Amino acid sequence: MKSPLLQLTLLFGLLSCAGGHEAPPSAVEAEAEATTLRWRVAHAPGDYFIQMAQRFEEIVERDTEGRVLVDVLDETGCFVDRNPEMANQHVEEMQAERREIAERLTALNDGINYDAETLVGLRRAEGLQLLQQGEVEIAQNYSYYLAQVANPEYHALDLPYLFDDYGHVTAGLEGEAGERLLASTAGEGYRGLAYTFSGGLQVMLSRDDAPFTSAESWEGQRFREVSSASRQSALEVLGGESSPRLRDDTTHHRATDLIRRGLVDAEEINLPDVEHWLANVVSDREAEQVRRRRRLNVSGLAVTETQHALLSTVLLIREETFQSLSAADQAVVKAAALEAGRFERALTIQRYEDSKERLRAAGFPWHEVSDEFKSEVRAAARPVYESLYDEVPETREVVRQLRGLVGDESGAGVAEVSAE
Repeated sequence: MKSPLLQLTLLFGLLSCAGGHEAPPSAVEAEAEATTLRWRVAHAPGDYFIQMAQRFEEIVERDTEGRVLVDVLDETGCFVDRNPEMANQHVEEMQAERREIAERLTALNDGINYDAETLVGLRRAEGLQLLQQGEVEIAQNYSYYLAQVANPEYHALDLPYLFDDYGHVTAGLEGEAGERLLASTAGEGYRGLAYTFSGGLQVMLSRDDAPFTSAESWEGQRFREVSSASRQSALEVLGGESSPRLRDDTTHHRATDLIRRGLVDAEEINLPDVEHWLANVVSDREAEQVRRRRRLNVSGLAVTETQHALLSTVLLIREETFQSLSAADQAVVKAAALEAGRFERALTIQRYEDSKERLRAAGFPWHEVSDEFKSEVRAAARPVYESLYDEVPETREVVRQLRGLVGDESGAGVAEVSAE
């Protein structure tokens, strides 16, 4: 018997495609020799990634003069209209359906609210399978998942305080180490084109009486297990505990509810998610509307703006498809992916700042951290780095290159995390 989550997710897919869509123009009008890249957008927030995909589509089709075409598909495999207004309407319809499913799941699970945004798209393995099987030519996946199934060097990107700030992140991901990681999975049937954030630098959500003020703040705190091996290892090394009551069955539960009910003490989080959960919405636009109508209930919770770990995804292309393109068209696709990635990362940073402004205006307890705090946490997490170096020796060079970008290749930053 299918679980309620699976049953409702399948229903969501049927609802989204009800009535069908006309065949995409590129499939009808393209000349026989044109290559079509199908991109199935299956990451939240869907509206941001559809904008990113359409930016990529625009650049590729223009600069290849139609030799390479792009079809943007939503999380259920339905074609997304190229008209921005129609595309936005399509996303809003999907969000409404997703909210309905989340409400039904909440009713089935003791009133603990489901996060509708986590119902987006495909499981990580399914997304890669579609790419490898040729069902799509473009996809995204978390860097930590690529570390698990393709190249363990990707684990380095999740290390605590590897990056100092977003400028450092950009320099690292677009530099030598980042580019080498992107190309490293070609033997698996796909290669990376560019990096996106899918959350970016994480903050800590906690009880309002237990903000994160030092490396010792992690000690004894109960967390949900996280999927990233490096981030999970950091939680444990810093003294955190995985709640034995919480496993996969709580993946879709809102951390705000879990903390208020005492099921966990804290959670690494994307800041906009906090705002969405408090407002009981699934989009930034709705969050703004709710904030104008009523005051958010921020009781019992606090955010510490640690920005201690990166949550990133990689834009992937099927290797066979990429190699079928001319060198000139490969260069266009690569450049378009880089531009689209920068576009999404800028949207994510602005989204974070907008949520921060709204939450602070609503009186949400807010705590910032100092450079000394960051150095203390990085030093306390040194065993995480050392363990990764032992398991995957190549990651030492990845870290050296990434930390070297901020001028401390042999200074304090690396001394704290390197055996050298």
